[in-house]
Amino acid sequence: MSSPHTPDSSSPPPGYGPSRPPSVGRAPILAGLAGLLVGVFVVGIVWLGTALIGGGDDHEGAAADAAASCRILERIDATNSDSLDLPYAYRIGAAAQLAAAAAEDDRRYQVLSRDTHAASQAIQYADAATARNEIAQALATCEGL
Repeated sequence: MSSPHTPDSSSPPPGYGPSRPPSVGRAPILAGLAGLLVGVFVVGIVWLGTALIGGGDDHEGAAADAAASCRILERIDATNSDSLDLPYAYRIGAAAQLAAAAAEDDRRYQVLSRDTHAASQAIQYADAATARNEIAQALATCEGL
């Protein structure tokens, strides 16, 4: 016989039942908004600083990159090395990268970029004669800039 006061085994005892999920207060939302505003402020300050300090004209940067590429080519030509050692290859690669950057900003440097890239490719294939020819073409282009 069951007594009327015997708890049912299928229901949890009082205080152990499903509880209401904790409420999300306004603090996390306000903290997120504050973080967002601080981030926007910092990005704005950095952008303003670069715009005021360093932002030069793309054509000025392209001219500087092309000039640096030509100086590297002049150093390579001055050594007139028949060896295809790593420093030689790195210098040609650097000249090619600078010329490519210049050509991206200013189309006038596309020929220089093409010539230095061809020289770099020739070095990768250990073709010193082609590399020297391409460097000579690139130097001729440098003289015309």
